[in-house]
Amino acid sequence: LALFTDHAIGALSGTMIIVATIAMCWNFIFNWFFDRVATGAKEKRSLLFRVFHVILFQGGLLIFTIPVMAYILNVNFWQAFIMDIGVTFFITLYAFTFNLVYDHTRA
Repeated sequence: LALFTDHAIGALSGTMIIVATIAMCWNFIFNWFFDRVATGAKEKRSLLFRVFHVILFQGGLLIFTIPVMAYILNVNFWQAFIMDIGVTFFITLYAFTFNLVYDHTRA
């Protein structure tokens, strides 16, 4: 975000710490509920199912993080959405890989 916005590194760093904390809490809550609904062997989940999982996770995360980013960085919701999409793209790839490795390692 520092490369694409004129916000101070300190403000962005603080914002990302808060977003990461929200993501960590959301990850626990979302996956707890998701695993209650989606039963069966996690290591046998299809690629399409994993994409569905990560899209639901990230969509829910956006609902929580866009207002926070807008408030802290003093931008409108559209600007916060655009900034959050950039962060979300990176996190989505990470979350997909993490959950795939975790399910296979845990099995």
